[in-house]
Amino acid sequence: MKSKRVGPQNKDVRDVVIKLRKTQKPVYKRVAESLVRPRRKRFAVQLDKIMRLAREGESLICLGKVVGTSSRNKKVMVYAINFSEKSARAIKAAGGDAVKLSLLELEELKKIKGLRLIK
Repeated sequence: MKSKRVGPQNKDVRDVVIKLRKTQKPVYKRVAESLVRPRRKRFAVQLDKIMRLAREGESLICLGKVVGTSSRNKKVMVYAINFSEKSARAIKAAGGDAVKLSLLELEELKKIKGLRLIK
């Protein structure tokens, strides 16, 4: 007998998945698919990798939690499910912004232009 897939148990993640699926953009649908996966299979993205790959003033969406610190300073907007305290402080110290996806409304998601996925 197969086990039943139930999806994320965290209410915030569940709400984000519902919001992302309502948008018609393929990038958001891919993010929603990655968030439905079990937590142990989600990504933990290093802040140093984000700063290495990002361009100044760019908007990035991470498929998981942002962790770590970085010696590089770039002003970037980073959207993710969660941030470690150190990574959020480092992004804000560089002049960027660390935004949790659970705090965004659907209309705000639709207005974001030029997003890049980081995993």
